[in-house]
Amino acid sequence: MKDGFAPSIRNKRDRHIDIFLMYHKVVPITKATFEMGQFDTQVLKAIAEGKSLPEGSDYQHGERYGAETLREAVFTRDGYKCICCKRTPFKDGAILHVHHVGFWKGDRTDRLSNLATVCEKCHISKNHKPGGKLYGFEPKLPNMSPATFMTMVRFDMFKRLKELAPDEEFRMTYGAKTKLSRKDLSIKKSHANDAYAMGEFHPRHRTNTVHYEKRRRNNRILSKFYDAKYIDIRDGSIKKGSQLSCGRTKRSIPRNSELNERIYRGKKVSEGRYSIRTQRYSYRPHDIVWVDGVRYTVKGVISNGTRVALNERLPVSIHKIQKIIHIGGWYMS
Repeated sequence: MKDGFAPSIRNKRDRHIDIFLMYHKVVPITKATFEMGQFDTQVLKAIAEGKSLPEGSDYQHGERYGAETLREAVFTRDGYKCICCKRTPFKDGAILHVHHVGFWKGDRTDRLSNLATVCEKCHISKNHKPGGKLYGFEPKLPNMSPATFMTMVRFDMFKRLKELAPDEEFRMTYGAKTKLSRKDLSIKKSHANDAYAMGEFHPRHRTNTVHYEKRRRNNRILSKFYDAKYIDIRDGSIKKGSQLSCGRTKRSIPRNSELNERIYRGKKVSEGRYSIRTQRYSYRPHDIVWVDGVRYTVKGVISNGTRVALNERLPVSIHKIQKIIHIGGWYMS
């Protein structure tokens, strides 16, 4: 491992440094102050749960203490009971599964707060879709990875900043000091106010806050599947094939179990198909364009590249685009 950090941690560190260098190239910075605190994730978790703060041996008895596996820790915490229907293996013969709470939004992390106990009847593909029992759940505790990341790389990041800009004066401060300064200035907690309190110059009149957020400009998925649609013979509604499936989540479950809803498939309304992207277009998400003298932001390209989808209005032909500004990886609001 290069410089002692995993590639994912190293990349995050370098991207934080890039933010400073981006300003350093265009703004005459002479002094820079960085808040680099050390975070106790066990304390943060206790505060979020409303529990007493850990002391002494509590640090050795973590959330998985006494459990040999992560699966066992999840079941023990939830009392071996399904979070949806409350069925248990002891009383109801339920077969339990470990479910990722944030699965619906792409969060597959294995931290304990993102895992929950679900029985085989509730842990089906139908319930993972919008309107299903498992859709829209949020983990009980926030993700502590940002705090862990800062604790790991803070001194190495500060050292590299000084090497990349040797002519600048760098200072390091901590959250406790920023909090006191913010109270002295009688301003509320926010990222912008923290930055204002950390500095030495505190003008009475401040400019409006400009927020920068890095967003991915390209969808890396080149192949997309569009599911077939059927008429549900029970109520006449149109549903996707995944909604009227056999309900199996693993091979040990028979196709013709009580979970099978294929039997309710009526007339097929549309065929399933794969769409494979083979072309790269000049218009990307978050680009700024002008149509009839009005500014819009690009959502994407449709109709084989002949029309541009916009966030603020209906799609337009590429021939109506009067001007374009490529935003790049950073989005400003």
